[in-house]
Amino acid sequence: MSNLLKKSQENEIAAGILVDHGLYSSSVHCSYYRCVQHMLHICKTMLPHVRDEWSQGSHNDLINKVRDLIKRKDPNASLEFNNDIQRLKRMRVQADYQTVAFDAQNSREALRTSDGVVKLFNVLLK
Repeated sequence: MSNLLKKSQENEIAAGILVDHGLYSSSVHCSYYRCVQHMLHICKTMLPHVRDEWSQGSHNDLINKVRDLIKRKDPNASLEFNNDIQRLKRMRVQADYQTVAFDAQNSREALRTSDGVVKLFNVLLK
């Protein structure tokens, strides 16, 4: 297993633990980064010509590259992926930088959304 997939799995576990302990904003952060690390793994393994170093503002580039890969296999799934990852991204920005208060329901929604995104990766991008 790659280090990026291991980190992705660790963030999945951490998100669940954080929800259980009432640390909702941190849980949302982990749910989003679970998907980011999985996307980095996908790019590293499926698009080796793509740069290996990603900077802070590069999430959109990463999302677009993975969306394009998914679109080649299933155009409808690429729309679902884009909606889900953008929702997670917005939630993560709110959790990290804004005064929005998260609760257990919001945090669980983020974790379920990340579950769906990763499931889509596993089905379409093996």
